[in-house]
Amino acid sequence: MQAIPTTGIAQGIKHLDAAVEVLGALDLPAVPPNINLEKAMLPTAEKVRERVGALLDK
Repeated sequence: MQAIPTTGIAQGIKHLDAAVEVLGALDLPAVPPNINLEKAMLPTAEKVRERVGALLDK
């Protein structure tokens, strides 16, 4: 996974209309040993799509 370059972010953040939201893995004490539970805790394209859609509908 690559980090997002922050050069333009610091300058552009003052122009945002809302707070920045981070979508990541669920806050659990450890990664589940079961592959299905692990998949449930990690972000997926579908979870991102749903969250972005909800934000755009506001």
